[in-house]
Amino acid sequence: MDADAAVLGTTRATDGDRLAGRGVLVDASALPGWENADSYAHAFGAFCDAEAVGVVALDEVDRR
Repeated sequence: MDADAAVLGTTRATDGDRLAGRGVLVDASALPGWENADSYAHAFGAFCDAEAVGVVALDEVDRR
């Protein structure tokens, strides 16, 4: 990820780009650093209720 785009391999995806992906739903505890309340993953995960609903771990992402 850079200032205004997510980098998918060698492709930049910016706001409004249509993406498709494949992955699995996992517990928030699968995120690196989840056990540390001050970590990036925990701070953003707590904001979007990841502990209750889980997170999607993507294996593949393609721009459509």
